[in-house]
Amino acid sequence: MKNEAKKKFISSEKEIPSESLSIKMVLEFLNNELEKSDGPKADFIQIAIMKIRKLALFDHSKSLPDAKGYDLLFRYINSSLSFLLHGNQQFITILAMPVSPQLIAMRSNDSAEDCDLDDFCIQLFIHDNLGHFLSVKQFYVAIWNKYMRTLCPLKNDLTLPVTDHECGRKRFYNLKLDFRFIDVKCAFTDETCVKILNDIDFGLENEDEILKLLVTKLPLKNFSFDGFRRIEANDITDQYILDNLEKQIIEAKSSPAQELLIESVVKKALYDISDRQDLVFNLMPMLLVNDKYTFENPRASPELNKDSLDQRQLRNKIYQFLSAIYRLEPKRVFLRIIDDEFADKYSYLKFLRDQNVNSYALLPVFFRNSLVGVLEIYTNNISSLSKDILFKIEILMPALAIFFQQSIYLFERDMEKIIWDNFTSIQPSVKWKFNEAAWQYIKSSENSDGSGEMGTVGFDQVYPLYGAVDIKNSSVRRNEALINDLSVNLALVLDTLKVLLSETEFPLLKEKIFLCENWLEKINLEPENVLGTELEDFIEYDLNCFLRDFGRTNRDIASCIQSYFDAVHEGTGKTGNHRKNLEYSMNAVISLINTHIENIRVSAQKDYPCFFEKFRTDGVEYDIYIGQSMSPGRFFQHLYIQNLRLLQLSNMISIAKDVYLLQESLPVAIETTQLIFVHSHYIDILFRKDERRFDVEGAYNIRYQIVKKRIDKVHIKDTSERLTAPEKIAFVFFNQKDAEELTMHIQFLQLQKLLKDDLEILELESLQGVVGLKALRVGIELG
Repeated sequence: MKNEAKKKFISSEKEIPSESLSIKMVLEFLNNELEKSDGPKADFIQIAIMKIRKLALFDHSKSLPDAKGYDLLFRYINSSLSFLLHGNQQFITILAMPVSPQLIAMRSNDSAEDCDLDDFCIQLFIHDNLGHFLSVKQFYVAIWNKYMRTLCPLKNDLTLPVTDHECGRKRFYNLKLDFRFIDVKCAFTDETCVKILNDIDFGLENEDEILKLLVTKLPLKNFSFDGFRRIEANDITDQYILDNLEKQIIEAKSSPAQELLIESVVKKALYDISDRQDLVFNLMPMLLVNDKYTFENPRASPELNKDSLDQRQLRNKIYQFLSAIYRLEPKRVFLRIIDDEFADKYSYLKFLRDQNVNSYALLPVFFRNSLVGVLEIYTNNISSLSKDILFKIEILMPALAIFFQQSIYLFERDMEKIIWDNFTSIQPSVKWKFNEAAWQYIKSSENSDGSGEMGTVGFDQVYPLYGAVDIKNSSVRRNEALINDLSVNLALVLDTLKVLLSETEFPLLKEKIFLCENWLEKINLEPENVLGTELEDFIEYDLNCFLRDFGRTNRDIASCIQSYFDAVHEGTGKTGNHRKNLEYSMNAVISLINTHIENIRVSAQKDYPCFFEKFRTDGVEYDIYIGQSMSPGRFFQHLYIQNLRLLQLSNMISIAKDVYLLQESLPVAIETTQLIFVHSHYIDILFRKDERRFDVEGAYNIRYQIVKKRIDKVHIKDTSERLTAPEKIAFVFFNQKDAEELTMHIQFLQLQKLLKDDLEILELESLQGVVGLKALRVGIELG
């Protein structure tokens, strides 16, 4: 025995019973069994009793201090008891002193022939979790079994992980202690022990609390144990892996990140159960999209390299095979060697073989008799994948079924959430109101002739928060890009017309050349007055139509005309680069803005439910509505508005900074303007069934929408300068109180070095139907 086990035992000697070794109880047990048995069993017991008496060279009624010199005796007792109690069942059995961690005999059958018994026993007695199990608790289990006729409330088994030091793999054993061969004696009378045990409340769920009471009421120093302990160790590795896997899958939170984590746990269990590290496992749930099945899980992480084009093609071939063929007749497929017959029949198998995969298997996974997924296994090592391995893996099928079912549920839930969040106005924060309206409609329909009318869905007295991030001069920039591209087109068509004139001297060509030169001169002298759409129409419907007709009448110059059309081809030509670069840059900026807007949509819901609505213009606009009617069961306070306002302001700063950082990677520089409208009065909103969206309700509330739509191009009073400007945030408001609250937020962010110390207080020009607008404007620290 290792020194660690002895030290652990010696340190608690004062708290344990005294002990002695004897065979009195085992002989008594065998004699009792003999009286109840007949035939071969009785013969076996009788022979065992005789041999034990023969091997025991001492008075059977007396005790021994230890087992020295009696190895053969106790090995025979261990072997006889194992066969008598369990027949040929697969166990490791150990005999030990009644109290101290001293082994007397060990035995294993065929199931544990690969187990190093000495190493197993060392780990058994020094394992951290067993110090308690193999000491205090076990002694009280023995005491309970001696004096009480009811089931002991303390557990008498434990799962022990044992490391195989040769391969480093852990195996798991269920340990059970057998106290039938120990005679427990107490300094108290039997009646006293029974009374104390009866007085203890064994309804307590916590074993530690029960043990504390036992230690206090029945100190172990008052007991003596005579005989020996018998420990049964059953290898439950496969079942333990399955139970642990099922537990982790069921208890896992429903999220994409957690699904990936559980997928890794499932794969680890597959590797543990197969004991083959060179196998590749792919988990493919069967998903349904628009009545079409697919096995391509977008959140999965297959072992194949996603960056490889060949591997992506392989994945697609497998998905197609599973969806089109395998799904209709799912059955186990095992190819120890992918031969020519199968490779020629299924292209994906040929593709696999070309990737040096030699052995392949598909295992269908069912949940309540319905196919929910497929486990794919392959390897380039023919000897690693066998029917025995597949048989071992079968034990994990119930857990795999739960995993696939949860993957399908998560996929369907996420699909629904994406649709609800992005394509409908029914967000989680307001869904309860629609549920309420639907419930009232159902009740009214049942109580009438079935023609009940759906009630309205609206929210009274909600506070709006408006924000807009716009691309500066987007219309002007598009027109400039269009003109630049058309200028290139004009130059190409002019060169073509001149070539045609030199070859044909067709009179109308001179007129077309004249018109082209006029347009080019206008572009050079007054580009700001050139309307791109007019020039585009001139080129398409005048020049291009003319060239097509002219080419049909004169085949000698057709090649020259075709060269022009090739040069101006929308996809492969060279006349659209300015627009392509601009659109690419603008889309990149819009995508970045949308990411930040999505962040504020999620963050806004954390403290108090609110409704968020986003609009796409040349930039992105959004409304946030918050108020007591959004969540009647929660108390609403003005601080929630202040919190949202600060969140809104911080989000605008992040957008401006990230757009600034993005510029270096864009072919065309893009500037954005940031605008926030502060409306301090509450409004009412109503869901319009015809438009499938929320809108303001009432004449007074419409004023909010009017102001919103007109302030993006508002000018500072008595100037031609627009309020909105790049690298700044503008705030529009009516009341001085709003300005004070905004100033407080701005000063806080200035101290954080997020805003510049250049706050402007501005008056704005009067707008149609709107007077008295004021504004604040502050610069953003971009560095």
